[in-house]
Amino acid sequence: MPVSTVATTDAFRKILILPNEVTIGAEIVGDTLTIVAGTGIDITTDTANDTITITNATTTTGGAVSVSEDLTTATNYLAFVTAITADEAVHANSSLRFNSATGTLSSTIFSGSGASLTNLPAGQLSGTIPSAVLTNSTVYIGTTAVGLDRASATLSLTGVNIDGSAGSATTAGSATTAGTATKATNLVGGNSTTLLGSMPYQSNTDTTTLLAPNTTATKKFITMTGDGTNGAAPGWNTIAAGDVPTLNQNTSGTAAGITGNQTANYVYAGPATGSATTATFRQLVSADIPNNAANTSGTAGGLSATLATTSGGTGLTSFTAGGIVYASSTSALTTSTALVFNGDIMSYSTGAALTAAGTVQGDATALTKSINNVTTVAASTGVRLPTATAGMRVMIRNGGANDLKVYPATGAAVNSASANSAVTLGVGAFAEYVAMTTTQWYSVTSVFA
Repeated sequence: MPVSTVATTDAFRKILILPNEVTIGAEIVGDTLTIVAGTGIDITTDTANDTITITNATTTTGGAVSVSEDLTTATNYLAFVTAITADEAVHANSSLRFNSATGTLSSTIFSGSGASLTNLPAGQLSGTIPSAVLTNSTVYIGTTAVGLDRASATLSLTGVNIDGSAGSATTAGSATTAGTATKATNLVGGNSTTLLGSMPYQSNTDTTTLLAPNTTATKKFITMTGDGTNGAAPGWNTIAAGDVPTLNQNTSGTAAGITGNQTANYVYAGPATGSATTATFRQLVSADIPNNAANTSGTAGGLSATLATTSGGTGLTSFTAGGIVYASSTSALTTSTALVFNGDIMSYSTGAALTAAGTVQGDATALTKSINNVTTVAASTGVRLPTATAGMRVMIRNGGANDLKVYPATGAAVNSASANSAVTLGVGAFAEYVAMTTTQWYSVTSVFA
């Protein structure tokens, strides 16, 4: 505010108002400055020191506050002080708030006895209830009262019946008495491969163990051998001779002798002749084998398969129609596909359209058939006879345009020619070559078409 004109005879010409540093001066002589204490303000004067102290009003017993009802504000912060024995500043915290529209009081944590709280939804409760709170609280299972504050320990239940099925029992400590167990669908564990076929057995008191399955490809049986008093864990084993009890009876008479020593090559049978009587061990007689009209020597092991040549058979499982069976070695027979007999006429292997080649013995066309028709003959080309075997016969026709050279196999000769030299078969000629030895061929006089 502006500073007014100051009278010259005032006791105080100027008054300084702090902390705003506003100066108020007297306007006329005798002008009075009035200081008014507002609501909640205390004014203390000190005439000896010429001071006035203005402070908050001290209210230790509480005072009236004007209020009005609010039913719409969603968020209201509750005011609080940090002590109740002196003048305190008023505080608020966003964690403590009130929704006047819904009547909801919210805070991060509530504590206290909660004795007067009602209608608390069970779904909204969480945390651990102290054991002391559960003291003297019980729940009944069947006819057995179970204290809610009991320590962890085994518990025997009475008056309980279990009906229906148990889908999967993960761990069962010990069932002392069960009236009727209608169905247990599964035991935990196992699989459909390496544990398929596992079997449970009692391995100790209240302890069940699974016997692993027999995963070998050998048929085995479950066996167990106790000690005369106690049992033992079962296992998979093959049947041993001692596992079969001694057979000392049959439906007629006894068979005790079957397990003892017997004469070689004897059989257990009824009498060889006459009326029926008790069976004994004896030799076979001809009458034991129906229709036995043949004598044999050696073994008949080969009769169940292809009869080997060493047993008088062919050693062959199939034949070529019309093929001649011949000895391909000193111990084997083979069916010929080159020499064929249809019952009336003998047929020989034929090379129907051959081409002569080379200009010397080594690169001439090798003949592999009995009858050979060489239809392509270039100048100076030839054919070569097979390695000779005495009595071998080979026929050749020159159906080409030039003379055909006919060579022997290496080391042999044809007619009077020197070894390894060719003879000539003219165009259109047909000749037969006969091996007299393994190194000498002779030709029958050529015939020209």
